[in-house]
Amino acid sequence: MAPTLDARFKNRKVESPKVRPERQKSPLDNTVPSVEEDDGDSPGTYMPIPMIVRYGANKEMYVNPNAGFASVMDYVREKLSASSIMSEEDHIELCDEKGLLLNPDNFPNMMYMTSFIKPSSDEATFYPAKVERDENKKVIKLDVLVKDPEHTVPEVFIKLKKDYHILPDGRTRTAAKKDRSK
Repeated sequence: MAPTLDARFKNRKVESPKVRPERQKSPLDNTVPSVEEDDGDSPGTYMPIPMIVRYGANKEMYVNPNAGFASVMDYVREKLSASSIMSEEDHIELCDEKGLLLNPDNFPNMMYMTSFIKPSSDEATFYPAKVERDENKKVIKLDVLVKDPEHTVPEVFIKLKKDYHILPDGRTRTAAKKDRSK
């Protein structure tokens, strides 16, 4: 005869839930990677997926996937400006691994970066791109801020080239036609 439910659980210890120690807040808390491990016991939206922004010649920065999109964009802009890859006035957008441009003007400031991560991903990689748009918000020039994007991230570059009709100089076909008509 199988043991009853009470007999199986009679000697089982019940532990109190784990309490995570408070960590000191830093001014960059929204943009630094979180080093906490998810123990699976606590509820919430914590996602332990590494979020990487790759730029320049094999450089990368890690961002907190639980941060707001605007905070991450400010952090990326600051790092790229400090690296002399772009100026403060340049408009940048993030490009995901599928070649989709994420324009900060199209999303609410407090939208979390986790919104852009595929749930089954082990990591999320983004590439910054310097983008110029016309008054209708159409891309007229696009420059992926990765050294030699045709060879470094060919699948992303091919998708961008196809979707936005990018010419070798970074301009789109629409912008080139407008230049010829002037």
